[in-house]
Amino acid sequence: MKQNRKSLQSVLKYRRWQEDSAARDLRKLSQARRNQQRRLDQLQRYLDEYRTGYERAVGRGEAGYRLAEYRQMIHTLEVAIQREKLNMACIINNWQKGRQEWQTASQRSSTMKSICDREAHKADLHAEGLEQLTLDDLSSRSRSRYSR
Repeated sequence: MKQNRKSLQSVLKYRRWQEDSAARDLRKLSQARRNQQRRLDQLQRYLDEYRTGYERAVGRGEAGYRLAEYRQMIHTLEVAIQREKLNMACIINNWQKGRQEWQTASQRSSTMKSICDREAHKADLHAEGLEQLTLDDLSSRSRSRYSR
C-alpha cells in the first residue's frame, strides 16, 4: 500500500511539473501575442499617418515625386501589415495550442491529485480498520482473561 502511494505521489509530482511547464510556455506565448499586437498597432498608426499626410500633400498640390514617395511608403506599410497579420495568425494558433496543452496538463494534474487523495483516504481507512482489529483482539483477550 505504501509503495502504491509513493508511486502515485511520484506521478502527481510529474503531472504538476508538466502543468507548471505548460503554464510557463503559455505565458511566453501570451507575451509574444501581446508584442505582435503592439507591432501591428504601430504599423497601423504609421499607415494612418502616411495616408493623412498623402491626402494633405494632394490638397496642397505637392510635386508628383513627393506624392509617389507617399504612395510607395503606404504600399510598403500595407505589405508589412499583411505580413504581420499572417505572423499574428501563426502566433494565435500557437497560443491556442499552448492553452490547450496547459488545460490538458492541468486536468491531468487535478485528476492525479484526486486519485492520490482517494488512495490516502483508503489507506487511512485501512489503517483505522487494522487498528480497530488490534483493539478488538486485545479487548477480547483481556475479557477472556477476566472471565476465567
